Amino acid sequence: TPAVSRRRRTPVDCQRSGIFQKRDSIHPYRLAPAYGADYPSRFNPRTLNARQPMIKRFVIGDTKIAVSPIATGPELTRRQAESAAVRTLVDAVIGPDTAIVHNADGAPAIDGSERVISISHSRDYACIAVGDGKTHIGIDIEQQRQQLRRVAPRVLSSEEIEVYAVSDAMLLRAWTMKEALYKAALTPGLDFRRDIRLPLESGSAIALVLGRPYRLDVVTHDEYTLTLASE
Repeated sequence: TPAVSRRRRTPVDCQRSGIFQKRDSIHPYRLAPAYGADYPSRFNPRTLNARQPMIKRFVIGDTKIAVSPIATGPELTRRQAESAAVRTLVDAVIGPDTAIVHNADGAPAIDGSERVISISHSRDYACIAVGDGKTHIGIDIEQQRQQLRRVAPRVLSSEEIEVYAVSDAMLLRAWTMKEALYKAALTPGLDFRRDIRLPLESGSAIALVLGRPYRLDVVTHDEYTLTLASE
């Protein structure tokens, strides 16, 4: 049960009372067939759906979020499996006729719509966030990896390391927050250590990117951590 975007693979839990007051119930939606990926001819979406029985959906503010497992198997490459999971989420949250395009810097967009979308993958999960277009958003989902501690000095400032390197769980949160903020800022080439500043005080949910404030909402799950950043 949830507790309340580095580039394509681009953390303080807010823990505020009532953070999920506006969320939808988490319904066990059956996965719709996935469309549009470069599947091999023998690929059968129903086989994929049998392995991924549920999408978890909830709302933070005005942003709809959905999370799905990534089904893997001999009939799919890793990239095809990720595409299938994202396609399924898009079909469920926005609609099966929705086209996802990418702008010049590679960020995803909903073709012909003012709404905004952010997409993320971890080892076993895919997620999307869909906003109304009034604010910039970024989302990142990640699972525990030993290399996070190794790369921490490259993405966290010395002050951030003092706060977030106290445990692997805190490092994971810090990583997802940095990634989500990078995606929300829509500014290619940001320096993670210098330009993206995480909150250092307990309970704070405000980060700064080039001096601009962004709100952070962190979702913790037994198998992953997810962060939504919004301007």
